[in-house]
Amino acid sequence: MFSGKQLTERLARLDAIVLAERFTRGHLLRVTDRRSGAGADLKRLEGPIEMWWLGTHRPRPGFRFLGRFLARDHLVLLSGHDREELVGRGYAEAIRSSDLHTKRIFPGIPVFSGTQISDYLSRGVIHV
Repeated sequence: MFSGKQLTERLARLDAIVLAERFTRGHLLRVTDRRSGAGADLKRLEGPIEMWWLGTHRPRPGFRFLGRFLARDHLVLLSGHDREELVGRGYAEAIRSSDLHTKRIFPGIPVFSGTQISDYLSRGVIHV
């Protein structure tokens, strides 16, 4: 039997997996590269390491996959986290860890970077 907290965490993970499937099929996602970006499904994180999160907001606390683009429309999700894990220094540590995974899995492939969301995604975008 699951406690309420365990069930909520599992539902948030399931919703995040469904969201990742929506991305792979090219369905609409709410996307932002701004700090505020409330309600976004996919968000570019600020900082020296190019990283994005794809995740859910409900059920709370939500769930985040961290990853990066290898090319336009090619997002590689590298790690998954309950949002509570990322509070405080958790984001910085998760980003560093995901960056190391990328370098191990895709050695020699340069980081894909752009200046606007359309550099990363060719379709299925609602800007928030």
